[in-house]
Amino acid sequence: MAIVASGQTTIMDMNDAIISGTAPTSPTVGTLWIDSSVSPNVLKSWNGSSWVIQSLALSGLDPAANTTLTNTTKTANEAKSTADSAKSTADAAKTAATTAQTTANGKNKAFRQSTQPTGTLTAGDLWFDTANGNRVSIYDGSKWVLSQFGNAAVDNLDAGSITTGTLKAIDISASFVDSNGQVNGTYFDGDEFRFMKFKSGVSNPDLKNPNTSDIEQLSKIFVDGFAYATSTSAYGLGAAGLFYEGVGEENIGAWSIGSSAAGTMTVVSDSNIDIEVGSGQTISLYGNVFLGGDLNASNHNLNNVNHITINDAGGGEGIEWLGGNGWKIVESDNNLSNVSAGALQIASGGQRRMSISTAGNVYLSGTTFKGESGGTTHFASQGAARLVSDGGAEFLVGSDGTGSRVWSMDIYNRTYSSSPNLYITGAGTLGRSTSARKYKLLEEPISEELPYNILKLNPKTWFDKSAVEQFASAIERSEDLTDSDIPYLERIGGLIAEDVEDAGLSLFVHYSNPDENGHREVEGLMYDRLWVLLIPLVRELFNRVETLEEKLKRR
Repeated sequence: MAIVASGQTTIMDMNDAIISGTAPTSPTVGTLWIDSSVSPNVLKSWNGSSWVIQSLALSGLDPAANTTLTNTTKTANEAKSTADSAKSTADAAKTAATTAQTTANGKNKAFRQSTQPTGTLTAGDLWFDTANGNRVSIYDGSKWVLSQFGNAAVDNLDAGSITTGTLKAIDISASFVDSNGQVNGTYFDGDEFRFMKFKSGVSNPDLKNPNTSDIEQLSKIFVDGFAYATSTSAYGLGAAGLFYEGVGEENIGAWSIGSSAAGTMTVVSDSNIDIEVGSGQTISLYGNVFLGGDLNASNHNLNNVNHITINDAGGGEGIEWLGGNGWKIVESDNNLSNVSAGALQIASGGQRRMSISTAGNVYLSGTTFKGESGGTTHFASQGAARLVSDGGAEFLVGSDGTGSRVWSMDIYNRTYSSSPNLYITGAGTLGRSTSARKYKLLEEPISEELPYNILKLNPKTWFDKSAVEQFASAIERSEDLTDSDIPYLERIGGLIAEDVEDAGLSLFVHYSNPDENGHREVEGLMYDRLWVLLIPLVRELFNRVETLEEKLKRR
């Protein structure tokens, strides 16, 4: 049986029937007892003083539907009587045809008997075999040949009554007009009996393929059940169970099936309702489903969901993991209360761990932000990336007109009287410059000749190339030249690293990391160490001065 319907479903609780061979003790009104001491089992209900046998007869479930079914059965019987009468008329017509044939052609005869005619026979003679329902055979001159009416021989048979043992047809239909002027029709196609009452004003309806909008009431009988429907409700009973949809209410024992609005089905009971399907089977719901309680999937999946909405904001709403560490995702204030809406909160153990505000700001309650992948952790920003403490100190990574840069005014404003000890490697790594012996290996004295190479150097002055380029770029962009980040142009005094290398003092030159050919490019000069070459020279001068002074004293 195929019943198609759509609507809304609300499922509540009901009592289960008690299955026992003896009557239950202390029953309440409405308690159901399936008496298993007899076969077949009998369903009984306690009315307050005794157990009353219950029945699922249609007359008890729906008197109106039972009346409709009785009337349509009567209509079917009348149709059968009409068919029997038509058969009788057809038999008489066959007899008349035989007589007319004999009169028209004296050479042929017609035989009506249960055995095959013998004796003097003429080609074209007819034999009506009374042992086989007056089956017609024609004598071809040597034998009797069966001759039956084909499908096209009788296009339509209109008879008041047809009497037959077996009536074979593709489909059977009948109709009549009741006292209210409404057409009532019956149709049978081998799969279902269909009983239809059409709306007022509908005439000559197509009983085989009716327009459903013309039907006021419809009943169907299938091999495995029956169904009844009106323009506002539909229900049925079959091997698959009880079906109901629409407005109204039907009470069956402890079950209450009804609705509060058109298209909604409500199932009410005193305890849980279990819906079981076989392996590989599914339950399909079309339209909205309203639940008056919780939906428990018993640790199964919820698949193919298009859109999930959560009705209320608050710490008690949202999504929660019952196992593990108690993680929740909710919208609430920072206290995770149900008082008002707020930020998107990610919490565990009842504590807020991360918040995302409506402005897009992210707040972490922990002390560490760490990327745990095997690659590099990135923090990206369209502007400058800022690392700011609660005290206001900040460290920035960004860019300016010259290119990328890293800076912090808090580092600049923190001053010390000690010597600088910051070193930046060719890879851009920051480190502390040290001089203790514990950081050194394989100490060797400088050769006596090397210090004299410092005397080959000539100090020079120049303009810093980067400063000039920044200054020119600022002029092109019409920027304020008083900006503290634009360098002031002035000559700088010092040494050229390549000159120091040419003088044989490469020990005091900074080089880049080697390229693929092992070549290292000159980058800078170790000003803080170059002066140590003066120590042996000054010592030598000091010794010479002492020697000269001693000579002068002896004179």
